[in-house]
Amino acid sequence: MTLDLPAAQPPSRRVTERTGLAGLVLFAFGGFLNQGLFYSGLILMLLACLWQAVTFWPRVRHEPFFWVTLALFGYVATSWLTAAWHYGPEWRPGILKYGADLLISTGIFSLAAAFWMRGDPRRIRLVLVLALASLTINLIIGFDWSELGATLAGRRNHFGMGNGAPLYAAIGLTGIIVLLAHSRKRPECLIAVAAPLALLFSLVIFWSQTRAIWVASALVFPLLVLYLAWHHWRKGASTRKVAIATLAAAGILVVIGAMNSDIITKRLTQHEMRLSGTGDTSWPLQTTDNSTQLRLLMWQEALIRIEEKPVIGWGAGSSSMLIQTSDVVPHRFRHFHNLYLQLLAELGIIGMLLITSWVTLALKTALEKTQNHFEGGLRTFILSAMALFALSGIFMIRHDDEYGQFFLILIIALCVTGMFAPENQASKSGDQ
Repeated sequence: MTLDLPAAQPPSRRVTERTGLAGLVLFAFGGFLNQGLFYSGLILMLLACLWQAVTFWPRVRHEPFFWVTLALFGYVATSWLTAAWHYGPEWRPGILKYGADLLISTGIFSLAAAFWMRGDPRRIRLVLVLALASLTINLIIGFDWSELGATLAGRRNHFGMGNGAPLYAAIGLTGIIVLLAHSRKRPECLIAVAAPLALLFSLVIFWSQTRAIWVASALVFPLLVLYLAWHHWRKGASTRKVAIATLAAAGILVVIGAMNSDIITKRLTQHEMRLSGTGDTSWPLQTTDNSTQLRLLMWQEALIRIEEKPVIGWGAGSSSMLIQTSDVVPHRFRHFHNLYLQLLAELGIIGMLLITSWVTLALKTALEKTQNHFEGGLRTFILSAMALFALSGIFMIRHDDEYGQFFLILIIALCVTGMFAPENQASKSGDQ
């Protein structure tokens, strides 16, 4: 795969083009594998993008997504720095750390990555292949092979990535299913590569024993397969592709699930969960499931904090401080185990409206600026991946580490990279 640069360019332009592409490669390959490579790629892409402001600015100045991104970035940065200053030196280090995680995830880096992908299918494929390779390598090296026997016997294994491992494995499996369904040439060759990866990702999903991902996958995968089948029948495509997509999605998961049925049964019935009313507490629910009880306590605390500051919140990165000063939540936790409650507690209604607008405009851009066969598959992957992330966010937080930051930057960049495609610029110039 070659990424040709325009021939007639001044030397300084060629340098920035190569710098931006190098940053894109480092960003994609380091996202799941190496934190240093990932952040270095972000910095290189942003600097090269700023150096090419004369090219970047005409592409974005009429795009609502760009202005909402700036507003969100400014709001989160202001909330973050204000909280770090206001709550004093005791809480400042934690606020600076966790607020920076949120700022990176919802900042301007997605625009820089989108700019260097340029809506070019070759560059997009390169980024996705590198991301898939880094995820695969990290899952393999992160697995403690000395505990294989214990894992087969039912012990949880997080593959060195915490609860993020099954989420990104499920997203990777989604990408494989979409790739097989949309492949036009020699799908048999793709199966030879995709089958081992699908097997690996399926094992990660089951062996990590993360119930939030099981629930999200149970909702997303059947809908994805049904949509792909309907799409191909409607287009009059051969049933062969439909069979490939369906077997890849259903067959592998069913077989792996059957092989791990004892693990699934143990995990789902490990705690008998009962909800009942109580008369001696302000929180009306009780459960014998310890993890569920803790989440209910954290969600109760988050709701109390939201009621106290509903409009602007307590400040970006303040969740750890709020939990540490709580009388009911164990202080060992650092977040509320619910993405939406945590964002409301930290950023308030204003911040949530900005984030909702940001994501909505990104999806709108993806739907408007992707037309051909390849991009149709890309749209399907984007929607499925975002659905998995959104559903898992009900029970856990994933934007607070480099893996979550990489995923959010990448998925939003994939949504809006069509803004920088040459044909979209030509169309925009003609309209003006």
